Amino acid sequence: MFLVKSSVALMCVLGLLSVDGDVIWKLCSNRQCLCRPHSTHAVYMNCSGGNFTHIPTPPNKSLPLYLTLDQNILTNVTGEMFHNIPKSSLRSLLVFNNIISNVSADAFHGFTKLYKVVFSNNRMSVSSLTSAVASLKNCPLTSLTISSAKVRFFRPDFFLPLAHLSNLSLSLVNNSLEVYQSRVFAPMKGLAYLNLRGNHIRRMNITDNYTQNIRRLRLEGNRFDDFPNLCPNDKSYFPELTQLDIRYNQIRYLNKSYFDCLDTLKILRLDGNLILWVQKDQFAGLKSLERLSLADVGCTIGKVESGAFSSATLKQIFFRNNHIEFSRSSKSPTLAMFDGCPSLELLNVNYNVFSYLREGDYDLLFRNLTNLKTLLMGGCGINVIPKAIPKHLKNLTLLGLYHNEISDLEPNFFSGMNNLRQLLLGNNEITSVKRSTFPSNVFNGSGFVDLSKNPLSCGCESLWLIETFQRHPHLFRAEWHKEGYVCHSPKNLLDTQLRDVQISEKKCLLSWSVLMILLVGSSVLITLLVILSLLYYYRWSLIYLVFMIRHKEQEVVDRRQFLYDVFVAYSYDDLAWVKQHLMPVLEGSDGLKLCIHNRDFEVGRMIVDNIVHSVENSRKVIIVLSNKFAKSGWCQFELNLIQRHVIECGQRLLVVVMLEDIDPCHVTKSLRAMLQTTTYLEWGEESHTRQAFFNRLRLLVKRPLQSTSTRKMSV
Repeated sequence: MFLVKSSVALMCVLGLLSVDGDVIWKLCSNRQCLCRPHSTHAVYMNCSGGNFTHIPTPPNKSLPLYLTLDQNILTNVTGEMFHNIPKSSLRSLLVFNNIISNVSADAFHGFTKLYKVVFSNNRMSVSSLTSAVASLKNCPLTSLTISSAKVRFFRPDFFLPLAHLSNLSLSLVNNSLEVYQSRVFAPMKGLAYLNLRGNHIRRMNITDNYTQNIRRLRLEGNRFDDFPNLCPNDKSYFPELTQLDIRYNQIRYLNKSYFDCLDTLKILRLDGNLILWVQKDQFAGLKSLERLSLADVGCTIGKVESGAFSSATLKQIFFRNNHIEFSRSSKSPTLAMFDGCPSLELLNVNYNVFSYLREGDYDLLFRNLTNLKTLLMGGCGINVIPKAIPKHLKNLTLLGLYHNEISDLEPNFFSGMNNLRQLLLGNNEITSVKRSTFPSNVFNGSGFVDLSKNPLSCGCESLWLIETFQRHPHLFRAEWHKEGYVCHSPKNLLDTQLRDVQISEKKCLLSWSVLMILLVGSSVLITLLVILSLLYYYRWSLIYLVFMIRHKEQEVVDRRQFLYDVFVAYSYDDLAWVKQHLMPVLEGSDGLKLCIHNRDFEVGRMIVDNIVHSVENSRKVIIVLSNKFAKSGWCQFELNLIQRHVIECGQRLLVVVMLEDIDPCHVTKSLRAMLQTTTYLEWGEESHTRQAFFNRLRLLVKRPLQSTSTRKMSV
């Protein structure tokens, strides 16, 4: 019965492990554990999912053994438990997800080649863990993991049995430590890697004489409010430290005097903190710094000074995923933040906001990064590739501009970038590209262009792209994006894979001829429409011109007496004023004969002929000027005829009556010229104003004592 239960459990685990990459696990010959087949240099045995009280015999006792005890219900670990395993064969022991509460003092006695031990997610008390570490005293450990054990603190002598070890990696991940106690780790002078990720550490309690040879220190996911002081009195607690990971804490301020003494530090990771301010030369004191990561801090960071990342040795900066708006605003990070980085080779500013920058701003950003080899600006809201990139960054080998809004690629844009090998332009708005867009070196050797997930057109404008893609798909990373190259136009090819498009140069040339015919036809039609529009817009001027030519040819000398004393030019909308005010005074009181359109024009005669005949047979001309008159096409035409007549026969013929102020938008060139050269009478509403108006008007239009004038009319 036990064997059946164990086999079922093992097959469940097998189902999980079989999908782990290329690793395939099968039942061992003991039928109780899983083994990795085809391994001739070692035995990898996973005894998971069973109720083991001892470890089954491995298939080959002479080979090194890597043993995993996962998801069992083990409660005790004793030396007797391993009696089927040769003590010289066990190399690695992973014990996790059990319910172990006790480890005997002799549990690992005699394992002379045990290098790696993992106790993870068990129920072991501190005393049981103390016993377990003590039993490892004579093992040549290089890696020890005690994780998810809910440990709040360790006694000062807890790791004393491991004091003799060199190059030890110690992982205390996901416990409940609240303070870094230097006296706990001080005995382990051979401790090279210390992982304290996911604890509750708020501070580091370090004695004055403490120094540690740790090369890698991980403190991410703890509760530091400020960067810990690792350099009291300019003395380094970690003189050999090369990597410091303090991501995802609650650090607000970076006091550079707290870490300036870390002369060997090469990698510093500060991602996900609550940093408010990055000062000038913030990291310049780190003499060996090569890689700096300051990502996921955009929600709090308020100021980044010019030269904040200045460093003579810095080669890689990760400033991604901060969603910071780069602009010229004083509240935004300065565009010169990367000044003073002559050795910088990689800059990652993915998922920040650059959409507010102009071309000159990019010059400030990139001007001193001439040695840059990799630039990543994905998800930055860029719609036009900055010209500062080919101008300043000629040594780039990789340029990432994915997840932007780029729609157009200029021919020969990258022509001066002779080292460019990899160009990432996926997830933009690009519809077509030409061969001249990319330098030849992009398609040489291991080079490629990623254009996946763009709204590509599969028409003739993309002939080069389609043919090249179908012949050499690896040049476009097609094997990475099997569904990423899809046609978005024309409609008959919508959602067709680029590799399946049927297109030829001959077909495109035919299409080009048809296109040229359409273009020529469209051009002729547009030209015709423009001409007709101009003719309509200037119709009154043209009518006037034609009339002038016709009457010039028919010029005659007129010696008749005048038929009318006054010709009145007015808008039909002002006829009521003419009848109510003008006619009663000039015709009624003064006995003058007025020529009024609606009354005196000859029926059946062309309007133009009526106007000319009446004007040339009138002694005076009164223009009743209003906004309605100024807007009327016929009135403007009439005004042109009158002005020509006045020019030839004398300015004194013309009298202008202004009924109201004319809106500037209605004032034509002719009207403006008339108002500038002619004194006009203004109509008013008060009785005394009207009396003065008619007194002046009578003087201007009264008959002379002898009316024997003769005139020559040529309109």
